[in-house]
Amino acid sequence: NRVLFNANTSVLYYFLRDFGTIGIIIGAIFIGAITVKAYNKWQKGSRFWGLCFIYLANVLFNSLMTYQFFGPTPFFIMLTFWFLTQKKIVLKKHNTGCK
Repeated sequence: NRVLFNANTSVLYYFLRDFGTIGIIIGAIFIGAITVKAYNKWQKGSRFWGLCFIYLANVLFNSLMTYQFFGPTPFFIMLTFWFLTQKKIVLKKHNTGCK
C-alpha cells in the first residue's frame, strides 16, 4: 500500500525544484542553519530570536502539511515579532502650566 500526498507543500520541494537532487541537502542545511542561529541567539537573551525560533519550530513540524516558510505571511510575522520586542517609546505628558 502506498500513501500519496502533495509534494508541492513541502518546504524542501522548492529547493528540489530549483537545485535538483542536491537542493534537498542545500535546503536542509539552510533551514537548519536558520533554526540553529535563532536558538543560539535566543539562549543569549534575545526575545526576538526566541519568538523566531518558536515560529520556525512550528514551521518545521508542519512543513509536510502546509507551506509557511517563505512568502508574505512569514515576513509580516517576523516584522510583528520585531516591533513587539523593541524598546517601548514613552511619550511624556508635557506640563504647560495651563489649567
